Amino acid sequence: MLLDYKKVRILLINKSKRSIIELEDRLKTNLSLQRGAKLCLILIILRKNL
Repeated sequence: MLLDYKKVRILLINKSKRSIIELEDRLKTNLSLQRGAKLCLILIILRKNL
């Protein structure tokens, strides 16, 4: 959970597509973090669209 929170915090600070792509690449290698990180990605994408 702490790792996911740090990644999301970095994404919120950067607000760049590159960091989202990097996180998606990490998801492919870290299947255990996949659920939480995907939810965070969805929230970030929704925030950008609003």
